[in-house]
Amino acid sequence: MEGENADEVIGRIISQVESHPRGITLEPDGSEVQVNKGYLVSLTNNSISYADASVVQAVLRQLQGNPFANYIGAWRSGETKRQYLDITMHLHCREDALKIARIYSQEAIYDCTRQKCLVVRI
Repeated sequence: MEGENADEVIGRIISQVESHPRGITLEPDGSEVQVNKGYLVSLTNNSISYADASVVQAVLRQLQGNPFANYIGAWRSGETKRQYLDITMHLHCREDALKIARIYSQEAIYDCTRQKCLVVRI
């Protein structure tokens, strides 16, 4: 993000979210990240109508304020059709990812190896 202003980063994030309605994982600068191993767990439940500058700014503040979050995750629930823009943690251990998901009241985690969501049982 060095050398870029906040408006450029926010614009890039909005563009990425709009271009990937099924979901995308982003670096804090809005560039796409490919995570091929481990598990992604959302640490927030930011249900949104659409990504605009105020929503993205709020998510970036959440990301900066949480030392455990690595990425921004955008995705749409297949069941509820709700769209989410969350801060996300990457973990290598499935059981740890499930524990964190339960702590943060998440319905699912993302298995990066299999490229699919796994339901979290309470």
